[in-house]
Amino acid sequence: MRMASPQAGFTIEQPSAMELWRAARGERVTYSEISWIGASTALVAHASLHFFSAAIYGLERFLVVFGPPESLAFALTDGASPIATWFLLLAFIGVWGAVIGVVLLTIVHEVTSAARRLAHR
Repeated sequence: MRMASPQAGFTIEQPSAMELWRAARGERVTYSEISWIGASTALVAHASLHFFSAAIYGLERFLVVFGPPESLAFALTDGASPIATWFLLLAFIGVWGAVIGVVLLTIVHEVTSAARRLAHR
């Protein structure tokens, strides 16, 4: 079996490393996308750490990352039903992950913009 050769005028452009985070009209990874990724990652990480920390003692120290949203959820629902606390905890953990994702993406954008400015000097 023989494959056809590519056309002579067909070229594959390789973007530079700094262009992988940006597209012509903005970011390659948008803040909306990173918010959803951050929220879902935080929810899965929080649930996994709580579940596995019952069996693996060393995992409890990683739960400190989720301390602020947990404290806020428990403080706001003090004396409320456990299901209300759980729903609010899920919401706060999701928002916490979304905010962390946006902050990290902003840092990446600033670093790549600074590197691009230095490269074009």
